Amino acid sequence: MQADRPTPMPASDRVIQRNRRGSSALTAAAASLSVEQGSEGGAELAEDALRPQSAKAQTRSDSELIEQFVQERCPSGHTEQNYRASLRRLGWFCDWIGLQSVRQLQRHQWAQYRAYLRDPPADHIMAHRSLSYGAPGWRPFRGRLSESSAKQSEVIAKVFFGWMADPAVGAIAHSPVASIRTHAVRRSATESGVHRFLPGPVWPYIDQALLQWPAETLYQQRSRARAQWVVALAVRTGLRASEISSARFGDLQPSSAYPGKYNLHVTRKGGVVSALPVLPEVVRAYRTYLDTYELKGYELSTLPMVLPVRIGKASDSIQPTSRNYIWRIVKDVMQSAADLAMEAGDEFAQARLQQASTHWLRHTFATDLFDSGADVLSVRDLLDHASISTTSRYLHRPEERLRADLERLSRDSSAP
Repeated sequence: MQADRPTPMPASDRVIQRNRRGSSALTAAAASLSVEQGSEGGAELAEDALRPQSAKAQTRSDSELIEQFVQERCPSGHTEQNYRASLRRLGWFCDWIGLQSVRQLQRHQWAQYRAYLRDPPADHIMAHRSLSYGAPGWRPFRGRLSESSAKQSEVIAKVFFGWMADPAVGAIAHSPVASIRTHAVRRSATESGVHRFLPGPVWPYIDQALLQWPAETLYQQRSRARAQWVVALAVRTGLRASEISSARFGDLQPSSAYPGKYNLHVTRKGGVVSALPVLPEVVRAYRTYLDTYELKGYELSTLPMVLPVRIGKASDSIQPTSRNYIWRIVKDVMQSAADLAMEAGDEFAQARLQQASTHWLRHTFATDLFDSGADVLSVRDLLDHASISTTSRYLHRPEERLRADLERLSRDSSAP
């Protein structure tokens, strides 16, 4: 990998700040072409180059346009992060091929951008995956993107170009990639490895990993209790990592319609708050988790549902655990469980557990709920999906279940 750039500012942001100079160069080039050609066609080309950007648009940098785009188009923090990551890759690509602005990208360069997403240069990949944006050594890639992630970056870039071409924005005259199709990644529902959920046989390894978590000191005891609580909350509610991060103690409230039952008031995508029914075992698990803390004197309703291991003396000083750290907690648990599966020679469980993440627990919740006989509409509502087609991607049917369901149609009682 090449040495870090002398300035900590990523290349994409340097490119973005050079936007005015790039816009002026385009305008000058178009005007020059019109004078040289002296023809009606040349005049039209010059006029078209001048038309796309309003006076206000000319004064906005790429970074300002991206910020406006993200604020207008992203309903949640997680979506916002994905959009920013994709557009930073676009900025680095444009810098890499010598463009001064993302607005200079041409249609014929789209194929090169698609290849870049799938095989980025070595110096565009971080040496350490945990680096935060803006840190020395940060790069737009943690490694090669999966096909689905590359497709997602393509779609986000296309949406961004379409947004810039909107007359209300006026940043470009038209999108250079508007008519280029981005085909969705399709995989067989029965393809091996597609299922992103954790079947019953792997859970003893998870339980054992949590039981073996060090618990000699108070810090370790709280760390283990937090890991147990995060896994239980995720797999028994189907919450997204961002929803777990933002949940507060006061969000867990008794149901007004069902005495003795509880609802968790969750802030969903788009800022919508919904009352999610929770199982009694979730409430018990939460109380067990809180028992590891001395919370007398705190304003409980304002406390994060997932507490830091070390907490301050004032309620308002306790910050929620970030979405990324929620993800990290689950990954640590799953890796410990995968190590146990490896020691037992269980390659299937080891492979599943090494891949598992917070979102896998969400898939597992949906599959377990559906397999228990729940209506697909209930699963959709509990997952906060806009459509059943989205929910269907969360319902995983292993081969044994598919065969069992299919054999209900068999009329041959002697069939093997």
